[in-house]
Amino acid sequence: MTGELGHEFMRVNYARRLLGAAICFGPVVLIVVSLIVAASRLNREFAGLGLAVGGFLIGLLNAYLSFARPQLYFWRHRSMDGYRFVSGVPAIGTLFVTMSGVWGFGELPTAAIGLIALALDTGGLPWFLIATWRARDLWDL
Repeated sequence: MTGELGHEFMRVNYARRLLGAAICFGPVVLIVVSLIVAASRLNREFAGLGLAVGGFLIGLLNAYLSFARPQLYFWRHRSMDGYRFVSGVPAIGTLFVTMSGVWGFGELPTAAIGLIALALDTGGLPWFLIATWRARDLWDL
């Protein structure tokens, strides 16, 4: 049976999508809960700050490679002919932020930098879920 767009009719696999969302947004939930705990008490320790900064730097690199680099190429060459996309460092920033959230749970600077890093890191798990959510062949097997 073929749908309007020529795709085979497939049922939505809610269990697979829920599991994917839980895995991909798990680090975001961890960091948000850490931020809430940090706001309720003053913690002067910074055990996970280095890992959060590492995740932030990787997020900056991935954001640059996703948005700034193609735009700079287009401005220089006035076309995208010959442009090669570079994937950056996928999932490593999310790993750093997750480790910082576990190690430095409840630290305000660690949680704040970690949340910004997850938002910037286009190669991270939350962005993977957002970018592939409509890919029925991935989620609805």
